[in-house]
Amino acid sequence: MRRFAPLLLVMILASGCATQRVTLEDRTINETRLFVTRSGENVTLSWETEPGMAYTVLFNHTRSAKSPWKVLPGFDLIRGTGRTVTYTDRVPAQETRYYRLHTTSAISL
Repeated sequence: MRRFAPLLLVMILASGCATQRVTLEDRTINETRLFVTRSGENVTLSWETEPGMAYTVLFNHTRSAKSPWKVLPGFDLIRGTGRTVTYTDRVPAQETRYYRLHTTSAISL
């Protein structure tokens, strides 16, 4: 069983997607998916929020595990309202960006 754990980790990282279940005060928070679409230099980011949660969008220019993810300026600790939020990031046409959505409890903010 231990031999397969590194293989599973590589598969998750290679797919660019990981899911983590979050609990808040003994209740499970719904899975949050970040939807990303690009049209020219405009990248649209959207996701459904939950009250009591805060969201931070992270970005990277590579999917390398050694490259640190950075907070997208202006996208730090966005409070959940229970509605879908949509933001636009401007990215030069020749540039590639990867995005992650970090979810945390807004109660401590």
